[in-house]
Amino acid sequence: MGLFTKLLTSPVKKNLRKYVEFLSVGSDEEIGQLLAWATFARFILIINEEAFEILDGEKPFMYTTQTEQTIAAIARMIPARVEFQREALNYASGGALMGGFVVWQMTIHCLIGKKGALLDPEGYTLGRKIWNELRRGIPYAEDNLKMIDEIYGDDLMIYKWHYENYTYIPEMFDSKR
Repeated sequence: MGLFTKLLTSPVKKNLRKYVEFLSVGSDEEIGQLLAWATFARFILIINEEAFEILDGEKPFMYTTQTEQTIAAIARMIPARVEFQREALNYASGGALMGGFVVWQMTIHCLIGKKGALLDPEGYTLGRKIWNELRRGIPYAEDNLKMIDEIYGDDLMIYKWHYENYTYIPEMFDSKR
């Protein structure tokens, strides 16, 4: 079982703390690659209308628009989408894309507090830490999107939307607002 699979299936808060640690040791360039894959994963979730409202940049990422059940359902749905996409792609691109889905899985988990309640202080803090780390990759994400298009262009379609949205940071976890 790989790191990303463990992150998708183990206890939430413990995994969030591990994920922040994982991101903190990555170079800015590595984080840029992860952010590019996360942009691609977000696009897949949006076009498949899974987690649409919560991930749509036109409607700011606001937990108040989602019920607890919806957020919990999204958290359960992402691993299924990961498996579907990984089977549809070759091993290398599927594994990298899985890392992009994990970004959104961890982000969604930051919204879920104890006993399914929405947003607790630890989740909010961990969400901010995750996105502060991911912010470091923004200067490298566009080049990584180009690389993804060059290498995996037969399997993955990169659209203008990707280049317009790789800087997206969920509003509630954006410490620069």
